[in-house]
Amino acid sequence: MNQKRVALYLRLSKEDIDKPTKFSISESIKNQELLLREEVKKHPDWVVVAVYSDEDFSGAGTYRPSFDKMIHACEKHMIDIILCKSQSRFSRDMELIEKYIHNKFKEWNIRFISIVDNADTDNDGNKKSRQINALVNEWFLEDLSDNIRATLRTKWQHGECTAAFAKYGFLKDPQHKNHLIIDTVASQTIQEIAHLFLEGKGPETIAHILEQKHIPSPYEYKLQMGSKLKIPLLSLNHPKIITKNGKYIFTLFPSGEPIDHVVLSILPFQDYDMTLTLIKQSGNVKVYYSQEKFSSAIETVLPVEHSSFWRQLPINLSISHIQLLAIYCLPNNLEKTYLEWEINIHTLPSHDFSLNIQSFDAIHQPIDFWQYRIRKKYQWNSRTIYHILKDETYHGTLIQGKTKRISYKNHTSIATPKEQWYVQENILPKILDDQTWIAIQNKLQLHPRASKNGKHPIFTGKVFCGVCGKPLQKNSSSSLASPVKKEYLICKARKEHWKNCENKKSFPVLELQKLIITQFQNLWNSYYDMTTLKQIHKEEPHHQTIDDLMKEEQNLQEIIQQNNQILYQLYKDKSTGLMDDSCFHTLLLQNQQEMDTYHQRLQMIAQELKQIQTKQEFFMSTVCEFLNTHSFEDYFSTILQHFISSIFIGKLNHHQRTIQIHWKI
Repeated sequence: MNQKRVALYLRLSKEDIDKPTKFSISESIKNQELLLREEVKKHPDWVVVAVYSDEDFSGAGTYRPSFDKMIHACEKHMIDIILCKSQSRFSRDMELIEKYIHNKFKEWNIRFISIVDNADTDNDGNKKSRQINALVNEWFLEDLSDNIRATLRTKWQHGECTAAFAKYGFLKDPQHKNHLIIDTVASQTIQEIAHLFLEGKGPETIAHILEQKHIPSPYEYKLQMGSKLKIPLLSLNHPKIITKNGKYIFTLFPSGEPIDHVVLSILPFQDYDMTLTLIKQSGNVKVYYSQEKFSSAIETVLPVEHSSFWRQLPINLSISHIQLLAIYCLPNNLEKTYLEWEINIHTLPSHDFSLNIQSFDAIHQPIDFWQYRIRKKYQWNSRTIYHILKDETYHGTLIQGKTKRISYKNHTSIATPKEQWYVQENILPKILDDQTWIAIQNKLQLHPRASKNGKHPIFTGKVFCGVCGKPLQKNSSSSLASPVKKEYLICKARKEHWKNCENKKSFPVLELQKLIITQFQNLWNSYYDMTTLKQIHKEEPHHQTIDDLMKEEQNLQEIIQQNNQILYQLYKDKSTGLMDDSCFHTLLLQNQQEMDTYHQRLQMIAQELKQIQTKQEFFMSTVCEFLNTHSFEDYFSTILQHFISSIFIGKLNHHQRTIQIHWKI
């Protein structure tokens, strides 16, 4: 009998809720396979040679691993028949149906059969029905995509978070998956970042501080919390995979058949300049290390208690200069056996880093016991710090819809115009309060560069040339007579081809500091009384803005009240028969549109008033910092940032300069 090689293809787009674990096979997949095998039994000349299963993959998806393997086998002429439950299990994409079922499979002499909808490529009479089914499936996907997008937009309008993962600092509410609650651990890290930044630390320095404290980065923290993030692996079971310095995470777990005896594994590290830290291990594993080289046989230096050669490796303790690592693995609970450590490679030798695990059974025979995964450890960096400081989510604002996919068939994401974003203010609990948030944003607007010690130049964005208006840059110089460096400010445009500013002489930084402190002292003596300070603050330009907004708010309230009276009259005229239904509905719609516009403007006015009030409160709290101080030199940076808007230094003329300090008070 000429047997036909049959491949069964199974697919399920959603994870079955009856699965006990994420690694289990769902009942739906099992039932599909059972149905297909029953069909195979009806044909004595059919033999199943492969089963391909894609679970949790959409029929419109561009990537299905088992589907790709099956197509590759078809190209190699390893399959004669592909059997599916229905044509939609194979694909819902019209283009794939035409490409493979009606073209490539004919070319490769492969027969496609689906049981439920009676699709069979050997029957030319049902080709049109196959194409109609493919078109119906295509329409189904298009309608489903539109419905999903409409549902997402509705959720965004109501301030519900639809992201797959909660942003760092938040957790998904167990009672409502579209609500976010504060993660007490991660939120403390965000508050520490904000505190360090306001102290004058730059993003690069903050990242270094967090690494020194062993605080996991957002990506690593999510992995520790059990998040189902996809981990990009450098390589899987490859002997030489690390070619660069840095930190890496190694995970070991058993492979192959279960064993009933102890396994010993030896890992030589060959004088690598590195530090090793054991992160996790299961209860049936013991790990030992040695900082000595050995040349004798492995049997004579086996890890034992009280050995002078071997020491047990503790959890979360970094050890350097390790020459050998030894792992004892007991046979119990092998399915739960795991071992994870971090390696920080400081300097690589001429050859790449190699992980050559030598494992031995009870009689010291070599066996292949471990398989392992290696990935790069994600660390804090300046870009992550900067994004956290700019992210409005930590100030209670939820922004969604920044990107969208081109279509349900093309998953490429494109940016959405800002006016189409869904912004919900004060919808989330605030990790950073109003005063801290405003202080951070004001400081970020200056765009300062951090110096080598991680501190921002305090004059950045504050001091300008009185001639051309260009910023003054800070330089330093020293001489043999005076080795102490002297700092000075000088115009950046003094040598520019198009500007060639006449203000070419520098101005000492120390002299400017003394001038600022002297003038501030005079202002302080004049306005020490808090009542006077409040009065001065009320004369700021934003006080007129508050009056204008409140007048506009009052006018809108009066207009809304008039419209309510008009609406009442409309209902009265309709009820008495003075107005027909068509005219009534037209005027009613016009009235409702006007009322919506007025109410939206009232909400915007309320938000603007709240922002001004927050700035006022922040100003007064900053002023209060100086009530009990007698040394303004200690607060020079604060004075410069919060009380001075700009400084203009003019051209030196007959040993005199015009210096204008514009105060915020």
